[in-house]
Amino acid sequence: MLAKSQECETTTAHADSFEADLRCAELGPVVLMGSSFPSARFRRTEQMIRCSDQELYYLTLLTSGSQGLRRGRDQAETFGVGDLALIDSSTPHDVRMLGDRTPDGAGSEVTAIGIDIPQSGRVPLGGVGDQSVGVLGRAGARWGSLAG
Repeated sequence: MLAKSQECETTTAHADSFEADLRCAELGPVVLMGSSFPSARFRRTEQMIRCSDQELYYLTLLTSGSQGLRRGRDQAETFGVGDLALIDSSTPHDVRMLGDRTPDGAGSEVTAIGIDIPQSGRVPLGGVGDQSVGVLGRAGARWGSLAG
């Protein structure tokens, strides 16, 4: 499922002890993911795009940590908890996710909710589409209870 979601180069300073939690739901053409992991860098190059472009938008809501995003050579942005970041698979990008300290103080962790959406924008409603809307609504409600 991750290969469907995003082909990229991933690096981390935590390679020897890297542990992640990933929850995925494939809802027709939409993929909903919840994840937590140590600080990491995700890079998608022009060469990767030429070899394989899934033609997706990646929408990410950070629930802990921060994100630095560089698109191309001159567009850089920083995102924090509660911010939405939108990336498309057709544009080279370099994402650095930096974790917040875990409650036990043992390390740092990034947590996020991600949604992969076809760039065509065609997400059929009915059946699976209705499930997508329901899951997204519940994810938003859960985020509201966590933030408040």
